[in-house]
Amino acid sequence: MVAQTVTQQLEVLLNRQLIRPAGDLDYAFRHTLLREAVYTTLLRRERRVMHGAVAATLEALYANSLDEHLADLAHHYFESEDWEPAQAYATRAGLLAQRRFAPHEAHSHFTQALSAAQRRGQMPPPDLYRARGQVREVLGDFDGARDDHETALAAARATDLPRAEWQALLDLGYLWSGRDYAQTGRYFQQALTLARALRDSTMLGRSLNRVGNWHLNCEELPQALGCHEEALALFERHPDPAGLAETLDLLALTAGYQGDVAAGRRYYERALALFRQLDDRLGEASCLAVMSNLSQMYGGDTFEPAFSLAEAQRLSWQSWRLAHSIGWRAGESFALFLRGNVLGGIGGFGAAEREAQPRPRRPPAIEHPQRELQ
Repeated sequence: MVAQTVTQQLEVLLNRQLIRPAGDLDYAFRHTLLREAVYTTLLRRERRVMHGAVAATLEALYANSLDEHLADLAHHYFESEDWEPAQAYATRAGLLAQRRFAPHEAHSHFTQALSAAQRRGQMPPPDLYRARGQVREVLGDFDGARDDHETALAAARATDLPRAEWQALLDLGYLWSGRDYAQTGRYFQQALTLARALRDSTMLGRSLNRVGNWHLNCEELPQALGCHEEALALFERHPDPAGLAETLDLLALTAGYQGDVAAGRRYYERALALFRQLDDRLGEASCLAVMSNLSQMYGGDTFEPAFSLAEAQRLSWQSWRLAHSIGWRAGESFALFLRGNVLGGIGGFGAAEREAQPRPRRPPAIEHPQRELQ
C-alpha cells in the first residue's frame, strides 16, 4: 500500500514535469530550487508521512542489500520522527563509515543516532557515546572525545554495565595519554583493578598492556616488561588475535628500549602480520612508524640496527601514507616525527627538521615523552 502511494505520487510529479528519471529506480527534480520549493510547501505532518513512506519503500526494495542504503534509511526515518529505526539505522551507518575509515561521515551518523535516542526519551547506550568519542579522537577533537567518553563511563556505571565501564576507563586513559600522563595512569589502573575483579582474560590482558606501556613511558622498564609478559601468557592460553597483536607490538617497543632490537624486530613483524590480518589500520600505521626507528635510536647505547636506513625510510613513509589515508591526524604527526629521526640518522638534518616541525593540520605538540600512540 505504501509503495503504491509513492508510485502514484511519482506519476503526478512526472506528468507535471517536475521530476525526471535518473536511473532504473531513481528520479531527480529538474532544479534544486524547485525541489526546495516543493518540500517547503508541505505541512510538517505531510513531510513526516512521506519520509516514512520512502523509508518503508527502501526497506522493501533493498531488503537484501540494506548496508548500501543505511544513510538514506536513517535520514528518512529521522525526518518521519520514527525514532527507534532512525537510531538503529544511524548507528549501523556510523559503524559502517567507521569500518570504511570515513570519520567525518561516521561522526554525523553517530550524532544523528544519539539525537534519535534522546528524542525517544531514553538514555543512549554507552557504546554509542564511545563510538562517537573514538571518531572525535581520530579527528583531533580532544574536548569532544573527552565529553563522550566521560558520558559513556557515567552511563555504564548508572546502568551497572561493568564491561562498558572498563572500556570507558581504557578509552579515557588512551585519550589523556596526549595531555596528562598522570591522568592516564589513574584510568588504566582503575581498568586493571576492575578487570581482575571480573576475572576476564581478555579484559585483564588488555589492561595489563595499557599499564605496562604506562610504566614504559615512566621509564620503569622491568615493571613494563612484567605486565606485557603476563598479558602474552594470557593471550597464548586464550587465543585472541587482536589482544595478541597489541601485546606483541608493545613487547617490541619495550625490547627496543632495552636495546634488544633483534627481539624487537621479531615481535614487530608478528604484530604487523596480525594487524594486517585484522585490517586494523591504526595499529598497522603505529607499528610501521615505530619499527622504522629500530634503525637507530638517539641518546641510546651503541647497537646493531634491525633495519637498514633505506628500509627504515620506507617503513616510516608507509606509516604516514596509511595514517593520512584514514584521516588519523595524530598518526600522521607521529609518523612524521619518527621519520625525522630516521632522516637524522643518515645525516639529513635539514630534511629531518622539516619533517618534525608541526604542520597546520596536525594537533598541538604532545607534552610528555610518550613512546606509543595507537
